[in-house]
Amino acid sequence: MAGLFIGHNPVVIVRQSGGRRITVHRSRERQVYDGPLIIMLNRYSASASEILAGALHDYQRAILVGDATTFGKGTVQNIFQLPEGYGALKVTIAQFYRVSGWSTQHRGVESSVVLPSLNNVRELASLH
Repeated sequence: MAGLFIGHNPVVIVRQSGGRRITVHRSRERQVYDGPLIIMLNRYSASASEILAGALHDYQRAILVGDATTFGKGTVQNIFQLPEGYGALKVTIAQFYRVSGWSTQHRGVESSVVLPSLNNVRELASLH
């Protein structure tokens, strides 16, 4: 999807646990729109949505609007099934970075324009 707005440019950089860096060019699509974009985010926007929003912002293709920051999930996990039905083990195997070099882990993607969130209003109302 990113390719529709940024062409064949890198979307994200993945650093594996051994330190190997992989620049991801998942954009197979040709750019079809080069006009202004506004991306709405909130504090629950995570993972792939943070990658897309971060890339569009880093290439100065979009203004990000919403909560001050997104969730802040910047890691890649694999799930390994344990033998004999003992469940599964979830292991972090990599961390992703925006093309600007910043990691979203525990930090999120910052909005260009912060707007009041309906989520905050609901939380305040539930306290009374």
